[in-house]
Amino acid sequence: MSLRKFLLFLSLLISSGTLFSQDKLSLPADPFYRSQLLLPRQSKDLQESTLLQINESAKLGFASRIRFEQKENAKFSKTLDGSSSFTGQTSQVWFAAAPTENLALKITIHDSRLWGGSRLPSGDTGAYGLSTSVSSAPNAAQGDKNFTDIREAFLVLSHQNFHAILGRQILAFGDQRLFGGRNWLNGGNSFDAARFSYKSSFWNSDLFIATLTENSNGPNSLNSFSVSDTSRQDSDTYTGGWHNVLVFSDLVIEGYWFALFRNRIPVIRDSNGNVVANVTNGRVKDHKHTFGSRITNRVKTGKPDGKFDYTFEGAIQIGDSGEDTYLGNSGSGPLWGERKTYFSGMFVAQTGYQILDSLHLGAQWIYASGDNDRSDAKNRTFDPMFGNRHSLFPYWNIYQGEMDAASTRNLMGYSFNVLWEMVENWQMVVTIQDIHKAAANDAWYGANGSSNQLTGENWSSSGGNSTGEHNYTEMDMVLLAYPIKYCSFSLGVSVIYAGSAVESLRKSDFAPWGEFAYFTVNASI
Repeated sequence: MSLRKFLLFLSLLISSGTLFSQDKLSLPADPFYRSQLLLPRQSKDLQESTLLQINESAKLGFASRIRFEQKENAKFSKTLDGSSSFTGQTSQVWFAAAPTENLALKITIHDSRLWGGSRLPSGDTGAYGLSTSVSSAPNAAQGDKNFTDIREAFLVLSHQNFHAILGRQILAFGDQRLFGGRNWLNGGNSFDAARFSYKSSFWNSDLFIATLTENSNGPNSLNSFSVSDTSRQDSDTYTGGWHNVLVFSDLVIEGYWFALFRNRIPVIRDSNGNVVANVTNGRVKDHKHTFGSRITNRVKTGKPDGKFDYTFEGAIQIGDSGEDTYLGNSGSGPLWGERKTYFSGMFVAQTGYQILDSLHLGAQWIYASGDNDRSDAKNRTFDPMFGNRHSLFPYWNIYQGEMDAASTRNLMGYSFNVLWEMVENWQMVVTIQDIHKAAANDAWYGANGSSNQLTGENWSSSGGNSTGEHNYTEMDMVLLAYPIKYCSFSLGVSVIYAGSAVESLRKSDFAPWGEFAYFTVNASI
């Protein structure tokens, strides 16, 4: 259906109903309100809003977010250009309906813009109108593209406590470390999925199979192009899993299994990390399984009943990469050794205390394993899969700082935060993050999951550690405001100090201080 036909369809629905219906249409947050990053009060107002409700069974919604970002010295160099800035905008128009007690649906049109960023791709004469092959300055190969697309398009079929959610949707579980909407980004995650749920007062269970909808720039180097194409490194990526939640009066216990299946052409490297020319091992079947659990007393709307809160989460990953270790060449061709397998883990401990009605203190320790010898047959670097890359509300100590400088891979991090309720609907958050490598010879991985090449890691432990293991220390200060119903503001300022892992590589060119700032206006009705 074209955008024009869709809007005509909506206008017919509006003309046949009552725009300002007094009977509120109640839709559950999961799966109907997962496409935006909102303050808790703003999210609640959105769910209760009847401003664009058509009648007692259908409603419209509209959202627009504008964010300016400025980053300085992201490369920690006196000579290299590490400065960038852009203004990004996302807009959504959505339609949701529940015509019967057993049937509901939602369609979300999502538009992503970079102000002043429109460019024509190479060879395009512009004869067919505006191009969507756009990315942010200063590097045209990086950043989010301008696009207008269907972010969500799903049906919910229900029978008592059982639900089937079919179609394009957002998958998010727990603290969203492995599956999240990534709504901080201009695009965000969506999955073409079939999800089957059972929900009761004490047990929620989800079984699903899915593939990421975006076929480029997937998180953690994942792609979703799901047809045979020998020119692509990853021709398809599928995921599935089973997530369970037990809810008690003062405790939530989660248990999950997530699987990742890829059909890919391996990149064969020698013990020094160099790509070996003219050596292929055919397309391989790669599968990875993550088993984990999360325990928290944040039961009601993400908060505990008392003053003390805690969360513990642990996961292990096992699997088979489908390829063998490369030992070198002989007269008869390449020599192959032991099959490469996955074995990695993650553990998170969080705690907090409400010392005053307006003041909350929080702390976190996180460990995600790394690989000190990537030339052997074990891959020990933890993979956060489709996890969020930015903090969630209301707690700000979930991830590794506002600058999105690190992924949950090869990481040991310590953080402390203060959440101050200044006045009603005005909050100040201050965090300190200290981030180290879990394995010194492995990489410092950026927020998108790939090595940022800032720390000169060794591919073989035989080279020893020459780069250091301290990545950075970061301090963030964020102001969150909700002064107008349906519209919030946020202002963030961060400073980062690079550690020994970068200094040993930059040497005399080392400039340790980096800066980051942003301002966001977020309206949703």
